[in-house]
Amino acid sequence: MIWWTLRNAETPLTHHQLMSRIRSNFGDMPIFKLKLTSTAIKYFKEDCYHIEETTKGFLFSVEDVPFNQALRSKYLKVLEQVE
Repeated sequence: MIWWTLRNAETPLTHHQLMSRIRSNFGDMPIFKLKLTSTAIKYFKEDCYHIEETTKGFLFSVEDVPFNQALRSKYLKVLEQVE
């Protein structure tokens, strides 16, 4: 959900903007209550995302690559086992 939302954003998003868009697109599920973007984004390869520190907080953006190419291999292997 984080990857899809950031990938479809035209500009970098703050954590609050990202969470607001996720809730708008996917509903207000309990899983979104405490998730920190800076922690969840680490599931992806470092060369696929950018974190910019500003005076107002962090801005998050991602490369325009498919989810399965951006996800780190150890997490992708888990998903492949589920399929």
